[in-house]
Amino acid sequence: MRTSASNNQSDTDTTPATALHFGASPLRPASEDRPSPIANGTRKASSKPRSRTPDRIPQPTQHEGDRTPNPEDQNQDEDEYDDEADKGEVVEDIDASRDLAAQIESPFRCSTSGHQSQENRRSRSRSQSPRELMARRGQSVVEADSHKDALNLEDRFHGFRQVMRDDHALSTRYILADAREAALEMNNLAVDKISPFASMKSIVLEPGASVLPGQVKDTMYHYSIQKNGKLGKGKSEIAATLVTGNTPRVPRYSSHTNVRRNILKADDEKLKFIPFLGESRNEANFKKLVRELEQVYSPQSSETSRESEENARIRQYLPTWLEELQLGCDLNTLKHYLLQQDDESGELAMEPRNQRLLLESFGEPLGHRARAVASRVCEAFNKVFYIHIQDVVLSPSLLKEMVESSRNEIAKKKPGPVVNRVGTYADLTCLICAVIDCPTHGDFHHEAVDSSDGEDNGKERLPETKYEPKPLSLNFEDTIRRHRNRVKKDIESLPEGKTKSCSNECYMATDFSELDYKFDEEHLAILPQMIETYRHPNYCSCYIAFALDIPCWTVYAEIQRYKSENHEEKAEDIPTGRAKKPEWYDKIKKSIKGDLNEMTIAHLHQERGQAVADLALFDQGVNHAPALPQISYVRVSAAARITA
Repeated sequence: MRTSASNNQSDTDTTPATALHFGASPLRPASEDRPSPIANGTRKASSKPRSRTPDRIPQPTQHEGDRTPNPEDQNQDEDEYDDEADKGEVVEDIDASRDLAAQIESPFRCSTSGHQSQENRRSRSRSQSPRELMARRGQSVVEADSHKDALNLEDRFHGFRQVMRDDHALSTRYILADAREAALEMNNLAVDKISPFASMKSIVLEPGASVLPGQVKDTMYHYSIQKNGKLGKGKSEIAATLVTGNTPRVPRYSSHTNVRRNILKADDEKLKFIPFLGESRNEANFKKLVRELEQVYSPQSSETSRESEENARIRQYLPTWLEELQLGCDLNTLKHYLLQQDDESGELAMEPRNQRLLLESFGEPLGHRARAVASRVCEAFNKVFYIHIQDVVLSPSLLKEMVESSRNEIAKKKPGPVVNRVGTYADLTCLICAVIDCPTHGDFHHEAVDSSDGEDNGKERLPETKYEPKPLSLNFEDTIRRHRNRVKKDIESLPEGKTKSCSNECYMATDFSELDYKFDEEHLAILPQMIETYRHPNYCSCYIAFALDIPCWTVYAEIQRYKSENHEEKAEDIPTGRAKKPEWYDKIKKSIKGDLNEMTIAHLHQERGQAVADLALFDQGVNHAPALPQISYVRVSAAARITA
């Protein structure tokens, strides 16, 4: 009888470890002959401190139930039982549920595991007769290799999926352990038996109480939640002291609100308002409007939260998996391949303009080998995970981010608008329509957009035009004139005793009155620009000689000859102060007075030509750049001058 009792006692001691390891799972019930003490609620409290990191519970050995324990071993087993029960109270072991969940596919996925198991059993039960072997040898070697590679790729993806699930289970286990440990360590030290504010006097005044001189009564509103869950409002009066200082009061919001009016949008930009579809209720127009609004602002997604979470988890692991496969296919290659496939199928339902923008952002199209590798990866991925890879790689939110980033990169490469340019640009607005950055009369380059992508109904669309800001080119004389107006005052020359020669061939150390020299034509062509750049009267020739690596006295002699032949033009005096009212412009009628209509055609904007930019901003000094079309402009600004 003692032996049987000891055996029963040993069975009872080994029950918690076995039940906790793979028995006590929310998906798998405990064994009938060995009930789990956790399920019955008979845990014993332990006085030992709990560990921050949960450890895996050890499994019992094979000979553990056969040995006869002595009283000391029995006491040791009871202590181990307390430790194991304590650990099970902190952390629920989810290894069993993880393994069971690995066999259960998501209810939202179309699983075909049963069909695959039937095919595997059918292939294993197939006879290996000589006739069949001879028939198989006639198949193509390329197909056999491709089938073998596909199976290997699927096996690799199966391994990747299992590793991902193991990592997720382990991270969930540690998160639950930290949460439970933090909940157990919460203390109530903030609740005191005696309130520390009990000795403080209340500042709330009783009804009808008077205040001290220099104070005023102020009403304080307070809100409290009642027992029925509603919000209650109360008020009380307190004694307040008025404080005055030199700090000005914060102004109202309307005093600092700048309203920009009369700002037009370009023709290719979409207006963000609901258009008027007519008085007649046409359902076709309404459906078209709803479809466009869904595509532009918030595309609807049919996937559930569980599917989106799983797709996001796979998206984090996918770059690492592609790197481990070593097939020469990364995440950008997959995106490029899927966008090219969507160009033919149209499953992503993207606008043709955005689709072209994304394809152009990748540069050159994919090669034949890259397309073949990407196709194999996509096919194996779809078979293993039972989801489309484009839902993971090209989700609607990621597509929107890619389109915005591509547009921002293109916008950074374009030159920004300049406020002060020749043409119809004034200091702030266009002179004809008074619009900031006017796309019609401003300094823009018109380029037709390919409108080959029509709608499904086959209706003809109006031609689209793209506006890009492009600076106008000036000839050499106008560039020099604007440079002289923009530079500072002339630099004063140094006295004769304070100047130093740059070298032994400097003009200040050499008598070159009787010397002959030969100046190169290339140096002669860029000499006017360098004279305008290096403006120091004493060291101008020294700087130019150092830059061109020629003797200084030859540069000085050539500068003297150039200045004698070309007289310097004085800079224009820009008037300061408030601009005077011009006599030739009617401010009320917004038109030109007198005979100035015959002198200029700036008011006839429909007859003016589009200026073409020229790359020859700085000509060689002798040969001028091709002249722009003779266009007259009227500029109303602070200077109130006419530029023609």
